[in-house]
Amino acid sequence: CSQLLSASEKGAQEEASDENQQLQHALQQNTQDILTRETERFAALGWAPQTLVRQGHAADAIVSAAEALGTDVIALGSRGLGGVKRFLLGSVSEQVMTYAPCSVLMVRQPDDHSNGSEGAPTAQSGERGQPLRILLAYDGSPTAEAAVETLDSLSLDEHTHILATTVMTLMTYYRMDIIQTTSPSWQAKKQAAQDSLEQVERRLRRLTPNVTVELREGDDTSQEILDAAHDFNADLIVVGHRGQSGIERLLLGSVATRVVHHAPCSVWIIRKS
Repeated sequence: CSQLLSASEKGAQEEASDENQQLQHALQQNTQDILTRETERFAALGWAPQTLVRQGHAADAIVSAAEALGTDVIALGSRGLGGVKRFLLGSVSEQVMTYAPCSVLMVRQPDDHSNGSEGAPTAQSGERGQPLRILLAYDGSPTAEAAVETLDSLSLDEHTHILATTVMTLMTYYRMDIIQTTSPSWQAKKQAAQDSLEQVERRLRRLTPNVTVELREGDDTSQEILDAAHDFNADLIVVGHRGQSGIERLLLGSVATRVVHHAPCSVWIIRKS
């Protein structure tokens, strides 16, 4: 009886091993098919793509590859599904966004675009045939300056629309906003912010004549950015990320992180190298 049982167990193990090998082969073939298809797409656009396959936890592998290659930007999908699920990033996207050593372009799926665009936006125009609409969240920080430089490096066409917005944060508890907004120091800061926005406007007009600026006030910076994106019908939000290392990367309450979680469109998180 024991010999029969051992033979049965051995047969089951061999069958499981065969199934694992078949699954592994299928995964490898699927990976190769994806790489071939995407390589052809990039090549058709005049690029010279290279491919890399790594095994292990997806987020760890992506981050470590970016570090090893000295990557400037990581582009990946957010796995948004519409409705409430739209606000839940996939675990891989969440971890890459938090730990990436470089900028991250988080691309929303077409169904997540409230403006109904078909496909991810490109540097030229939305796939729906309309001009690309970019919202730049600008606060004068080094990463915000890096965001302007990033836009300046793109081959945007003259039909692209850019809105640069600065949010001045109000303290609304105990009606402090009334005192705050009527003080001379606030008016001076407001004028300085407006002057900075106008400088950004002049810089971006070298790319496209369709540049506007907007100074907003509110007690929630990220919500103001999201409202501006909705009102502007943005295809892409470009925002700087101040968390660079250590504990800062673990704080998920940052403006950039909340914008990514709740944005109605793709978001480009700029990290200063």
